Amino acid sequence: MKSLNSLAFAASLVASVSASAAVVMLDFEGIGDLVPVSNFYNGGAGGNLGVVFSPNAIAAIDIHQGGSADIANQPSGKTVMALFDPSVMVSYAAGFTTGLSFFFSAGAAGEVDLYESLDGTGTPITKIFFSADPSFNCVGGKFCNWTAAGGAFTGIARSAVFVGDPFVTLFDNVTFGSATPLVGGGGNVPEPTSIALVGIALAGLGAISRRRVGSGK
Repeated sequence: MKSLNSLAFAASLVASVSASAAVVMLDFEGIGDLVPVSNFYNGGAGGNLGVVFSPNAIAAIDIHQGGSADIANQPSGKTVMALFDPSVMVSYAAGFTTGLSFFFSAGAAGEVDLYESLDGTGTPITKIFFSADPSFNCVGGKFCNWTAAGGAFTGIARSAVFVGDPFVTLFDNVTFGSATPLVGGGGNVPEPTSIALVGIALAGLGAISRRRVGSGK
């Protein structure tokens, strides 16, 4: 019975570490063209991540791939997030730690403000600034230069407000839990520390199993 309890504890450690220390990247694929992001990542087709965007966060698809946005060279897929107002808010119910990052293409400078509570409330945590790209309007698409930006912080953030000039500020691969944006398909990726802890837990499982075999229990 003691060995079974140890196995259960080790298994729960693996599950809890993987879930609590995940890096979540949103690439906005599958939302549609000129469609609000809204609850796509809150029980919608994007999964039940508990991430909610304000209605003025609009998904836009590359005009070269059947959409209406004059973009090119986006970091992943064919869809990005555009600001249709000077600010867009996103709330993350579970909260996130370590950092926030993204790729941007913008004709004007802006910032992303992080807050401790949902809906842009509570204690301000940090600001991530990004600069205008003077060459964002280039051959191949009006928005074809993409730059990585991000910031690290301590504590837990539960909301972020993206601020910039509407219609000339686009984002892709918004990454919660890392000061460097991920590239590729969206999803949850354990942080290196999590991987190490999971490895320790799995090693413990192996040791317990070997003891059980050796004792005949």
